[in-house]
Amino acid sequence: MKRFFFLVLFLVAISAFCQSYESRQTTESPALVVGIVVDQMRFDYLSKFYPNFSEGGFKRLMTTGAFFKNHHINYVPTVTAAGHASIYTGCGPGVHGIIGNAWYDRTTGEKIYCVHNDQVNPVGTTSPSGRKSPLHLQVSTISDQLKLATQNKSKVISIALKDRAAILSGGFKADASYWFQAKTYGKWITSSYYQEKLPKWVLEFNERKNINSYLKAWEPLYPLATYLNTTTSHNAFERGFIGKNTKDFPYAIDSLAATNQFYSILRGTPHGNTMTFDFVKKAIQEEALGKDSVVDFLMLSCSATDYIGHNFGVDSVELEDTYYRLDKDLADFLQYLDKEVGKGRYLLFLTSDHGAGHVSGYLRSQKIPASYFKQATYRNALSAYLKKKYQIEKPVLSITNQQIYLNTKEFVQKKLELKDIRKEVAFWLRKKPGIEQVFTKEQIENRKFYNGMHSKIKQGYHSKRSGDIVYVLPSYSVAYSRTGSAHGSGYTYDSHIPLLFYGSLVSPKIYDTPSYATDVATTLAALLGIALPDGATGEVLPVTENLK
Repeated sequence: MKRFFFLVLFLVAISAFCQSYESRQTTESPALVVGIVVDQMRFDYLSKFYPNFSEGGFKRLMTTGAFFKNHHINYVPTVTAAGHASIYTGCGPGVHGIIGNAWYDRTTGEKIYCVHNDQVNPVGTTSPSGRKSPLHLQVSTISDQLKLATQNKSKVISIALKDRAAILSGGFKADASYWFQAKTYGKWITSSYYQEKLPKWVLEFNERKNINSYLKAWEPLYPLATYLNTTTSHNAFERGFIGKNTKDFPYAIDSLAATNQFYSILRGTPHGNTMTFDFVKKAIQEEALGKDSVVDFLMLSCSATDYIGHNFGVDSVELEDTYYRLDKDLADFLQYLDKEVGKGRYLLFLTSDHGAGHVSGYLRSQKIPASYFKQATYRNALSAYLKKKYQIEKPVLSITNQQIYLNTKEFVQKKLELKDIRKEVAFWLRKKPGIEQVFTKEQIENRKFYNGMHSKIKQGYHSKRSGDIVYVLPSYSVAYSRTGSAHGSGYTYDSHIPLLFYGSLVSPKIYDTPSYATDVATTLAALLGIALPDGATGEVLPVTENLK
């Protein structure tokens, strides 16, 4: 009798759970998932610029969504390609294989660009800039899993000014992926991997008159007296635009275009982000995203913020103005989604692929230790040392992403143990000023690292694609120009980024517990009730814990 009683209770509980789950899937499941990646966005921009943000943009997401304040990138290098791939696959470069924007390939003896593919044809252009695909990605993305779960009924579209941002977001099964061809072309393009020709609506958007409308003056959105960044426009830490002697507002973008690679200048102004949002809204409308009972997925990346950060630096008024304009674009986009898709019918997240550091020269002016690293000097010295000792003509094949690729074939032919050579190179590097830490292939592959820089090195290391030696520079030491900000390290200025979830299935709450870039895809999989991407290692974040 007792067993029968507990069995009845169990069946009642299961029935209630199923009814609750079915009801929740019916009433709360999104019609559209929107992923927004802001290229080169530090976490502290949310708090630093908060006073001047509108109520409808970043503030709306921060106050009515799930706001993760302790969100980090858990691998190196912190660059665009690795960032987008990690966000959408739920794993680090050591698994998905995108170990940088480019890397050295031992089989060909050449550098490989992360999305280059000679086997596909350009669409919308005749330029090689259209020969791109996700060929080098090694695991599925969250949208790939969505397509599989819905038998390809879901529509997936990815859009960014940068080809690598668009392609690595969309994964293998995207219905369309568009990126902006700059210079004298000035149009959105794709490749035959996705489509054989551009849709009519893309051709209409690409009309010269329309694209030219974004070549307009860049002036501060608000009075400069209200801006919070402290560096003036007249300093030695900004690059500016060719053809303008001073680095201050306003910038006559139309007249500066000819001396700044024509339409390429759009990528380095807030107008590039505005154009991206306009193109995205057109895609939603023309492709009827979020209009039926099957969930669709739209990814967009705001690339202009990265170009502007590299040009003017994170402390510039130009960078600050860019985020106020991005906030305005974001508010407008959220209103568009409310109207076009419907409030509560879309699930949105916003994050970044990496942060950025203060310009090292600026830090030195503020008495903070910082330096510039001359990679070529170290490579030449190391090559000379190994060449003299082992009589190998070219002992170092490449130094890419702070990884040293040794000429292992030549060392083996001389019957030398590679692990001994790697140890010797590591010992040589550790004695040099300007090098903080050094890891050999054996150390990375054979040791367990649970946290800190060691763990980030391991998660970013791919056994077949990475180098023999990985070295770490001191904080704020960069191999970069003396103007503009750089990124790529595992330090917090490059790794601490925003993460916000908003909309369908999300309850408002601020989280202080650590979360990581690899958690985004796993969380989305849990929310959508679909399988995890193949290589996912991230955790499921508690974005629904307050929902009734």
